[in-house]
Amino acid sequence: TLGKLYAIALSPDGKWLAVGGWTHEQCAGRCGEVRLHDFATGKLVGLFKGHTNVVFGLAFSPDGSKLISGSGDGTAMIWDVASLRLLQVLRGHNAEVYAVAFTPDGQRVVTGSFDQTARLWLVSDGRELAPMTGHRDKIFALAVSPVDGTIATAGYDRTVRLWDGRTGEFLRIVANQQTIVGTVSFSPDGRWLLTGTGGTRDFNCHVWEVATGKERITYRSEEHTSELQSRTLIS
Repeated sequence: TLGKLYAIALSPDGKWLAVGGWTHEQCAGRCGEVRLHDFATGKLVGLFKGHTNVVFGLAFSPDGSKLISGSGDGTAMIWDVASLRLLQVLRGHNAEVYAVAFTPDGQRVVTGSFDQTARLWLVSDGRELAPMTGHRDKIFALAVSPVDGTIATAGYDRTVRLWDGRTGEFLRIVANQQTIVGTVSFSPDGRWLLTGTGGTRDFNCHVWEVATGKERITYRSEEHTSELQSRTLIS
């Protein structure tokens, strides 16, 4: 593969690995391909073709039947995994789409963009359900609680904001990290949020209690030597 890989997702059953990024030496409308691999063997089994710019975000649906991709072309796309067929093109953002996720019931998807908005969409027909506005800078990361579908968004304005996963209604600011937030994830029980940094010299990770917004643990920068762009809270 030529170029850079910016996005990776493993299907919930561990069968498929989806990979995207800048996948051609010269983009020229071709670097938006998403590659589907058999995870056990590494074999390339298919290509999702539709994006015309770099792919920055990927996520499988909870049942593994669908994949969502977010791209520098300003769109997100929902795909049928078995057939590699494009199901929906989500148009509404006016800048790069960096973060994507499904809700736990698989009926909705959320996208986060450098246009400072997140958006909630219906999977069945691609209809936009709600624009989620309030961030004062680029949205770089998001996560969805596996318990109740609450959405967390974060990015360059250094805040982590919570939204209702059914309506897109703003709930509250749960954290202010004081640095750019490069990644965010919920614990499996939905009680905790783990955040990392991006684009700064502060390489700390932070664990926040969702109910109170209190910071419970900080993993200090002495333990890290580069940007924390890929961390998952496992317990």
